[in-house]
Amino acid sequence: MEPTEKPHPPDSSSDPYKEDDSQEESDLETATARAELARAEAELGGKPLPTDAEVNPISLLEKSLRQNAVAENLEQNAPQPIPAPTNPADDERFSTARKYGGLKADDPVLMRYQRGLVFSLIKQAGVNVMQGKNLLNVSLPVRIMEPRSYLLRITEAFSYIGFLHRAAATTDPLERMKNCIAFVMAGMHPTLLQAKPFNPILGETLQATYADGTQIWMEQVTHHPPVSAWLVRDAAKTFEFVGWGEYEAKFRGNAIKAHQKGPQSVKFADGTTLYWLWPGLRIHGLVYGERISEYIGKVEFHYPAHNLHAELTFETENRGIIHSVTSFFSRSKRTARPVDFFSGDIFRQQWQGQLPVRGSPRERLASVDGTWLAYLDIDGRRYWDIRTSKPYVPRPVENPLPSDSRFRTDMTELAAGRLDSAQSEKVRLEEKQRHEAKLRKQGYASSAPATPPVASDGASATATATATATTAAPSESTEPTDMAPPEAHPIPTSRSTPDLPASE
Repeated sequence: MEPTEKPHPPDSSSDPYKEDDSQEESDLETATARAELARAEAELGGKPLPTDAEVNPISLLEKSLRQNAVAENLEQNAPQPIPAPTNPADDERFSTARKYGGLKADDPVLMRYQRGLVFSLIKQAGVNVMQGKNLLNVSLPVRIMEPRSYLLRITEAFSYIGFLHRAAATTDPLERMKNCIAFVMAGMHPTLLQAKPFNPILGETLQATYADGTQIWMEQVTHHPPVSAWLVRDAAKTFEFVGWGEYEAKFRGNAIKAHQKGPQSVKFADGTTLYWLWPGLRIHGLVYGERISEYIGKVEFHYPAHNLHAELTFETENRGIIHSVTSFFSRSKRTARPVDFFSGDIFRQQWQGQLPVRGSPRERLASVDGTWLAYLDIDGRRYWDIRTSKPYVPRPVENPLPSDSRFRTDMTELAAGRLDSAQSEKVRLEEKQRHEAKLRKQGYASSAPATPPVASDGASATATATATATTAAPSESTEPTDMAPPEAHPIPTSRSTPDLPASE
């Protein structure tokens, strides 16, 4: 089954990841970074760091699992159905939501340890070195981590995949768009856990399934830059959810600005495909103050086959000096909604390529409003409520590939509570990965044989091994499907900008 349309990605002019001259990234912040660190030193300098007994990453994972325990019990045979849209009841937000918006960190012991670590790194490297540095390239100790790979953390964003089942079940394009929006926005809060997952190793995989038979395949396809790719397919093959993400997290004084570059899409059985991009993320309170996580910018959805588009914008809270002065007189902070709220429209407009056709009318079809910490309303109907919509919980398959993340020795040692051994294994795996990268860069010129060894029957050993591996591959990996993945999602293999259906 071939796609019936070409992708129409979001306009690059609204790219939420694009660097700009905003207050939080201005030279003013760089100039005041030393003052921020001095304040952090005054706060942390006289206090000892927590002991290993106080910082227990395992308890963090157990806490996360307990939060999903209700959903797990409901999924003994089939997932709990996503409730039908209802009339809004109230505007109550998540218990750890901040007054002015965003999600507050709720583990003070772990946060104190993380701050001491970050402060130590900054003192060693210097403010000028750390400012703007990609933190994914910094090796961190296992004591601030949870015993899970980032591949599994990504699946937290799929927690409400029931909305994709509902989208696939309807033939109404507008209703399909609404349910895809609900899937994306509802999946934002589960990903913001305080402990850091392990960075995936190149070639690391993850295979999991939901109770209804929906399957997940994930792989780390490049290491520098770090890129993860995934495919999620329901048992009836009514949809395929695919995407890849290149991750970046940069230090900004007392904050981190992160984003996941890369398109995501869901292809339905009728051959049509709906696209979107994940928004940016900002974490405040890295070394002092409240630790707050908030999404920033816009989320854009495009359904080219039906000329349907949606644009949702997050509320903003400008923290610059100019705003602080004007807020003193205008009290604008007190009247603005919390920054976890978002609003926007679903509209119909003719597009060509990445831009709307000049002069084409824009017909508003529905209004969207909500907060990623509580609910999503579309035209006054509640599509998602955090209190009634139970998340889906992925379960590991019985016989995964040897490259599955559950076999990583550093994570298994951490899960067993052997922190020193986990740290040693983490260092060993990182050194092994660096050595292999060096070999690839050299082209294996000094280690590869001139000709492949020949098997006894005259065939090359490489060909024989390849045929054997193909024969032994899991049936779900080799099973033919009439739903070809979208053609517009190439996986980047270098730092060069890939030809994406969405501008970076």
